[in-house]
Amino acid sequence: MKKNLICILLAGCLLVTVLGCSEKTSTSSNTTAIPNTTNSINTTNTINSTNTTNAISTSTSISAAPTSTGTNTTYKFDRTFTFYALLPLSGGAASSGISQSRADQWAMDLVNSEGGIVVGGVRYKVALQTFDHAMDNTKSATLASMVISQYNAKYVATCTTGCTLTTQDIFAKNSVFVLANANPTIYTFGPKWPLTFADSPCLMDFGPTTYYPYFVNNLGIKTIALANGDNDMGRIQSAACKDPIKNNNYPLTILADEYYTPGTQDFSPLINKLLALNPDMIDMGGSTVGDFSLFCKQVREKGYKGYVSCMASFPDPATLWNVAGNASVGVYYCGFGGIPDPTPEYAAFRTRYEKTFNETMFTIVPYNYEHMVYLLRAINQANSFDPYKVASVLQDTTWKGMYGTVKYIGGQPGDPIALKRVPAMPIPLLRELANAKTEIMQFLGYGPQPITK
Repeated sequence: MKKNLICILLAGCLLVTVLGCSEKTSTSSNTTAIPNTTNSINTTNTINSTNTTNAISTSTSISAAPTSTGTNTTYKFDRTFTFYALLPLSGGAASSGISQSRADQWAMDLVNSEGGIVVGGVRYKVALQTFDHAMDNTKSATLASMVISQYNAKYVATCTTGCTLTTQDIFAKNSVFVLANANPTIYTFGPKWPLTFADSPCLMDFGPTTYYPYFVNNLGIKTIALANGDNDMGRIQSAACKDPIKNNNYPLTILADEYYTPGTQDFSPLINKLLALNPDMIDMGGSTVGDFSLFCKQVREKGYKGYVSCMASFPDPATLWNVAGNASVGVYYCGFGGIPDPTPEYAAFRTRYEKTFNETMFTIVPYNYEHMVYLLRAINQANSFDPYKVASVLQDTTWKGMYGTVKYIGGQPGDPIALKRVPAMPIPLLRELANAKTEIMQFLGYGPQPITK
């Protein structure tokens, strides 16, 4: 857990969020008008709350898991607390941004049903306003400066590692709280940014460290080949896979540590090199779901009969099957989407989401939902909008969520991340079956597991 935290990457599309507080007294959910020069979507009036809003205990210690019932209490609100979300609402990551906006709205619906946020005796209704950064770093920086200068935002959550890195110093300079859906690494979390919290798990640390022993014990894996993107993050991803083998003395021999150009369409040169070594397993580490899915398709077409895994990211099973088809059978990775659902609460939430929006729920949505709920509740408990006071409450908040008990880690002697800012929780190991079915193989807690001799 210590050294490997440097190697955390959550591939895929993560989200940017900005919180602000309107001083205008209001009982309406309408948000402040947005400058014409910035693309925006007001999700406040497009996503309706329902009576099935998941209820979570208000305790900030270990609380009850979400249930399928909500409250219908009507409160008189004095003012509106407007939450500004910077999301990829267009471009290749648009599906992630749209699902994030839905999760954020549901979280706000729940908090409003509980009475909203009360600070200094003033009751605030939480409202949502989103901005589209299209996963563009330059646009993210522009939007970050805009929400600070025009809206005096003091609470922000960022989207994707690149956009997080681009905006971190802007937010830190202005003492802005950041809820970051980004790679929880020393490059995005640490003493330079004491107000930055991750809202997603440390999969780069979690996946290889926890589940390589499963491969040794249950699949008889003895040799492994690694392949990651040819960039700085790809090398961090590679280290995330190599370090647990070395540090925990796992009986695995690394036959190859290869790199490819992200977005590659023809993996033949890489595949030929790896197949010549005949590894028991090929781990694509933190590869994006597109690269991983295409590699799976092509490596099976080349006749590889061994195991294929992606242990340092969250591949989307729908994308995997759309691209690789039957080549997906036997593929291992971490995440949700398994059959059965990991918890009854997760099943209820997923069912509600898919019935409401008529589409498969993206893995990260429950994380977005719960972390937003507990951030807003931390403001309530702190009875203050002071980001430092809220950070001191949130870092010690533990809850029982839809995927198990969640707590923030970091700040222990030897930890690369010097503050408790990265959440940890159990995550299942998934395996693809025939007919596009996904099976949960294990559902373990965070950290190294024993090797059966």
